[in-house]
Amino acid sequence: MTCDARLGPVGQVDLWRLGFRRPAEAFEGREIAVIGGTEAFGRGIDLPLARALEQRVGRPCADLTAPNAGLDAVMADPAIGRATGRARVVVLGLTGAHLLRNPFYDVHRFRNDRVVRQTDRMAELYPGLDFFGHHFVGHMLQDLQHASPKRFAMLRDALCRTWVQRMGAFLGGIDAPVIGLWLGDRHPDDPARHVDDGAPAFVTRHMTRAIAPKLAGLVEVVAPEGLDAAAHDRAAERLAPLIGAILDRPAPARRSA
Repeated sequence: MTCDARLGPVGQVDLWRLGFRRPAEAFEGREIAVIGGTEAFGRGIDLPLARALEQRVGRPCADLTAPNAGLDAVMADPAIGRATGRARVVVLGLTGAHLLRNPFYDVHRFRNDRVVRQTDRMAELYPGLDFFGHHFVGHMLQDLQHASPKRFAMLRDALCRTWVQRMGAFLGGIDAPVIGLWLGDRHPDDPARHVDDGAPAFVTRHMTRAIAPKLAGLVEVVAPEGLDAAAHDRAAERLAPLIGAILDRPAPARRSA
């Protein structure tokens, strides 16, 4: 097998683009798929969410979390589609509403924290603003907020609508029960007007209620002190009973392609 030193073995390129912790063959036969971005990935944590779940549930998990991945990256990677198609239950870490392609800007297909283009609608909303040098979503949004809080509110509302619509489309394509996971440093009822108000950025209780009918449950873990190993273990502890109850049921028939 040939190999690209940057992307991994040819034929598994899609898997490595998101930087998953495990190679493709490690996902085979895993009944639990854990999907998420930076918060669920747990950079620098010895026992991140997926591994903590394995220990508590006693079943192997496909760790499909990756740094800087938003919902667009999740939907773009075929490896995630294959894993969720085989899984009995999916855990979906909720990611920020800013890490999405939307009417005002496009993000990198896999590194959703990077801006690749501002649209004509952005130029109309912020006429005369120089966007040169805005390569990262967070930095750009901070500058836009400072430039005009009123116009920024219009942009933020569009991001939130896009998040609800795309999340609904993603959830509608998964056969297995999906448990949502709020793993953040603020509560869903806390203010989410600014990009630095906390993760997941701009996501609110109103938005989680909008997608609730498509979820098998929603677990909330708030860690204002930081998303450390204790927060990941607490998330695994709260997810374990819900996952166990689903796995104890007879496996349903899969929807035909």
